[in-house]
Amino acid sequence: MTTIHISKLDAAKRELEHAIRLFFLSGDPVVIHLVIYSSQQILRDLARSKGLSTFIDEMIDRVKPEYKKYLKGKLASSYNFFHHADKDPTDIKEFNPEINEYALWECVDLYSTLTKETTGIMKAFRFWFFIKNNGMLLEQKDKEVYLEVAKKVDLNNKAEFLELAEQLENRRTV
Repeated sequence: MTTIHISKLDAAKRELEHAIRLFFLSGDPVVIHLVIYSSQQILRDLARSKGLSTFIDEMIDRVKPEYKKYLKGKLASSYNFFHHADKDPTDIKEFNPEINEYALWECVDLYSTLTKETTGIMKAFRFWFFIKNNGMLLEQKDKEVYLEVAKKVDLNNKAEFLELAEQLENRRTV
C-alpha cells in the first residue's frame, strides 16, 4: 500500500467535503457529526495559529471566566459522547442532528477564511443552508442570490445539491 503525505488543512478539507456529501445523502447524523467535529477542530486550531478569531472563540469571550470550561464542555458534549466511553459507558445521549448544519456552516466559513477558496460542494452547502435559513441574512442582495438558486432546486431534496456542487466545482476549475 502506498502512503500519502497530507497536511492538516488537506485533512480538514477532506473531512469537511465528505461530511457535506454524507449530509446531502442523508447519511447517519452521528457519523456526520464525528467527521464534522474532526474537521472543525483542525480548522479552529489553524485559524487560532494564524491569529484569527473563530465564532466559538468570540462566543466564549462573551462568557464569564467561571463558565468558559462549562460552555466548552457543552459545545463538545455530543462529540465526546460519541468518541469516548471511559466516563459514561452506560449513558444515553439526547442528540439533535440539526447541530450538524450549523457546524458545517462554521467549517465552510473557517475553511474559506483560511484558504480564500470555497469548493463547489462547500458553495452548494452554503446555498442549501441560506435557502433554508434565509431569514438569517442581513443583506438583501445576499437573500436575492440564494432565493434565485432556490427557484432551481428543491430544498427538501438534498441530493439535488450534490448535482449543484458538481456544476459549481466545474465552473470554479475551468
